[in-house]
Amino acid sequence: MLDIKEIHVDNVFSKTSFQGYSYVINPYTGCSSGCLYCHACFMQQFTNHTGETWGEFIDVKRWDGIVRTKRTVKDRNILMSTVTDPYNPIEKEYKNTRFILEKLHEIGCNLTVCTRSDLVLRDIDILKDMKAKVSMSINTLDEDFVKNTEKTTPIAKRLEALKKLHDEGIYTILCVSPIFPYITDFEEIVEKARDFTDEY
Repeated sequence: MLDIKEIHVDNVFSKTSFQGYSYVINPYTGCSSGCLYCHACFMQQFTNHTGETWGEFIDVKRWDGIVRTKRTVKDRNILMSTVTDPYNPIEKEYKNTRFILEKLHEIGCNLTVCTRSDLVLRDIDILKDMKAKVSMSINTLDEDFVKNTEKTTPIAKRLEALKKLHDEGIYTILCVSPIFPYITDFEEIVEKARDFTDEY
């Protein structure tokens, strides 16, 4: 059972060393995907969930929308997200990512959104208006492998979402990650999505 809590935060912007970006935003702490290979589980040591299992809790970061960073985020390159999926299934109810997108739109910035969910299609209107980029993560076309390693959107729906985004004029990125030796056929993935992917 997923443990969901709402926490109030003063700021959602974190400085980052990711090349080409000034800040990252993670609308949630934790993630319901429960990927067996998740790189973000180290984040648990910075939460109050020491007795819980990564993938079984999510904190919804409630932010008042006031920018408190020392430098303005206007016109900066911002990445959403690095240690959670901004379109966790609970986003349907909490609309936390949507709220943050609306605030970023008011400020004006260069946004790249990383996800594994077709829920991103809900926000085509604002993403298109912001000229945001959307990165979809796919590491295999084997649906059975996905079912056995993560609780996420099926690959077919991710590819369909990427195509719809591309058809709407949104810059699309396909992130082939992680690459599993002898399992990930990146050439097959590239070929499958080549007609609606702007960048790999």
